[in-house]
Amino acid sequence: MSNGAMAEPRRIFLVTGGTSGVGRAIALDLARQGAHVVVVGRSPAKAAQEIAAASGNSSVEPLVADLSLQSSVEAAVAEYCRRFDRLDCLVNAAGAIIHRQQTTAEGRDLSLAVNYLGHFILTTGLLDQLARGRDARVLTVGGNPRFLNSPDLDIDRLFRPDAYRALPATLSAMLARIHFSFELARRLEGSAKAAIAFHPGLIRSNLTRGGPLWFRLFGVVSNLRASERCDVGAWLATLPDALQANGAYFDDQRERLPLPSAFDPAVGRRLWERSEATVRAAR
Repeated sequence: MSNGAMAEPRRIFLVTGGTSGVGRAIALDLARQGAHVVVVGRSPAKAAQEIAAASGNSSVEPLVADLSLQSSVEAAVAEYCRRFDRLDCLVNAAGAIIHRQQTTAEGRDLSLAVNYLGHFILTTGLLDQLARGRDARVLTVGGNPRFLNSPDLDIDRLFRPDAYRALPATLSAMLARIHFSFELARRLEGSAKAAIAFHPGLIRSNLTRGGPLWFRLFGVVSNLRASERCDVGAWLATLPDALQANGAYFDDQRERLPLPSAFDPAVGRRLWERSEATVRAAR
C-alpha cells in the first residue's frame, strides 16, 4: 500500500450448516470472494478442507458445534472468542427435518434445538464479537414467503410439543427463527449491527435424507432442479451498509418483502424472553 497505509483486515464470516446445503453454498461463495470463512458443524473439518480447495482460499477453517446441545454451542462461542477478536457476519443457515420426535441429551425437543434454539444461543453469545466487526450483520435463513403471510406460532407448544409431526414441527421452528430475526433487529436499532432474514430459494441439499420413501423421492426430484449456489445469501453477507436492511426479509430474487408486518412484535418479545429463560435454566 502506498503512503504507509495498512490494508483492511480480511472480513470474518461464521456460517452454520456449512457442511451441506444452503450453508455450504454460502460458505463456498464467500470463500471464492476471498473472505475468511469459519464453517460450523458437528464434523466440519472435511467440509472446510473441500471449500478451501474448491475456492482456492486457504482461509477456511472449522468450528465444531452440535447445535442441538446448549453446552456444545456455548463451548463453540468460547472457542470462537479465543481464536478471533471480532465477527463481521454470522449466517444462521443450519437446519434439519426431524422425522420422529426425539429428545436431546439435555432433555429438549431435537427439532426445536437444531432449528431454532441453537441459533439463538450462538447469536446472543456472539453479539459482543459482532459489535467489533465492520458493518456487522446476522443473517437468518427463513422459508418460502408464500407459507409465511399468516404466521401462527404457539410458543408453549414450540417448547413443549405434544403430538409430534415432522413438517409442522419444522415450520414452527422456522417461524421462531424469523420472529427471532425480527426481534433481534428491533433490539439492534441504533447500533452498528443489523439482523436480516431471507429465503434462500431451492438449493441442493440432503434435507430429505432419512425420511419416508415418498419424501426421499421428492428430495431426489427437487435436487434435479435445485441450484448449488445461494446468490441471495452471499449477496446479503457482503451487502454494503447492512443497516439499511435491518429488520428486512428478502426472497431468493433479492426482493425486499413486506413480510415483517405479518409478524406480531409481541410474539417476538415473548419468544425472546422464553428462550432466555430456557437457556438460563439449563446453566
